[in-house]
Amino acid sequence: MSSNTTTDPSVSPGPTQTSRRVRRSLVLLRWGSLIAPLVLFAAFAVTAWNRLEADAMREASRRSELIVEYVRRTVEGQELLLTAADEAHGRLSFGADIEERMHRFLAAMTGASGWDSVSLIAPDGANLLTSERYPATGYFATPEYVAGISRSEMFIDRLSLGRTRLLVLAMRDHDAPAPGIWLAKVEVAPIEDFLRNIAGGSGRDAASVMRADGRVLLRNLPMTDDLQLTADTMVMRKIATSDVASYETVSAIDGVRRIYSTRRIGDLPLYANFGMAVAGVREAWMRQAMLAAALLGSFGAIGFGIARYAGRALEAETARAAHDFDRKLLAEAQKTAATRETMLRELNHRINNNLQMIQSLIRLQKTREAGPDLDEISARILAIARIHDLLYQSGSSFHVDLAALLQSVASNAALVPPERGIVVDCDLQRVEADARVATPLALCVTELVTNAVKHAFGPEGGTIAIALRAIDGRAGAEVTVSDDGRGLPETVRP
Repeated sequence: MSSNTTTDPSVSPGPTQTSRRVRRSLVLLRWGSLIAPLVLFAAFAVTAWNRLEADAMREASRRSELIVEYVRRTVEGQELLLTAADEAHGRLSFGADIEERMHRFLAAMTGASGWDSVSLIAPDGANLLTSERYPATGYFATPEYVAGISRSEMFIDRLSLGRTRLLVLAMRDHDAPAPGIWLAKVEVAPIEDFLRNIAGGSGRDAASVMRADGRVLLRNLPMTDDLQLTADTMVMRKIATSDVASYETVSAIDGVRRIYSTRRIGDLPLYANFGMAVAGVREAWMRQAMLAAALLGSFGAIGFGIARYAGRALEAETARAAHDFDRKLLAEAQKTAATRETMLRELNHRINNNLQMIQSLIRLQKTREAGPDLDEISARILAIARIHDLLYQSGSSFHVDLAALLQSVASNAALVPPERGIVVDCDLQRVEADARVATPLALCVTELVTNAVKHAFGPEGGTIAIALRAIDGRAGAEVTVSDDGRGLPETVRP
């Protein structure tokens, strides 16, 4: 005999798959709270730097356009002034008092245009005409300088006369009987003030105007009058191939790294430069990066804190559940042990009763004159064994299906040999009974069937009927065993 034990389904079998998934998720959340802000910050830092660098490039381009427009208009004004002086000089060259009349004309033009002075100088550098004074005296420059600037149709230069720094536009005199050079002069201070306004007050951004040969004419930052860029500098390489260029380089003048935009000023041999200091871009990037780091760090810290708190709460809940599980498991084990002890006592009692019953059957057979019938004893023992088999199959230690038990008795070939031609007809309702009742009932039915097989039929055989009916309204059942054989002799009938 065996017993089946079951575990209370309400008792948890320990940490579930769900709790393990939750724990893994919390670990991922904790690490994700640290790694995700770093990844996002790196992506933001790269994106922000590229955006700020592109913004600086666009701003440098915009400001260089402003410088181009301002200088272009200034130079065009000078050109118009010198062209007018050259034409007037040609018209007045055949009249009397030409020098005085030209002086008044030039003084009137410079007063109206805002330029400092207009002069006509001879190849040896002597002043022939000037708006500054009459008569014109003195020398403006050396013959070598005049020869150098006269090689071009138009020449622009920066000169220092005492403490005054001038921007000079030179144009050859086409209408004079003798060769000469027209000069328009203006102080650079107002123009450099404009460049400083364009560059702002940081002192790091640079605005300048230079000639195509590398001579720096104007700059918002301090410079020397003879500042000359060499051909290997970045700006010279750029203007050699293009009229418009954007690039990042270290300034050859002050060593500051800037993002530059360089543009040619119209058709003139002049270029406007504007450079945004990379340090300023970096500072703006650092401000944005620090703000992003603070925000992402806050989110990461909050996420890490939540994950840590949830992890501790889960550990506490797991520990509590494990404690409850151990307590319930102990109670279940104690309950199972008590059940098994009861079943063992019942099993020992039942075995003892069955052995006594088998002993009684053997004694009863020994009293017969013909001697013991071993087949009959075997059938009775098989009936008892069938009860235990049904108990095992049902999973119960106390109740037996009487219908199945009686069907097994009826189909036992030891009771009803097939060669006798006897048919056992069973009409059985399902009724469960205590094993202590089923055992003697099975023996009784076995005895009745055995008697019918032995005494009720001749060689022709017959039918034995076994019926099982539940009694309505009562906790019981009725078993009937009958046959259609020859019946009892007249002498023994009641």
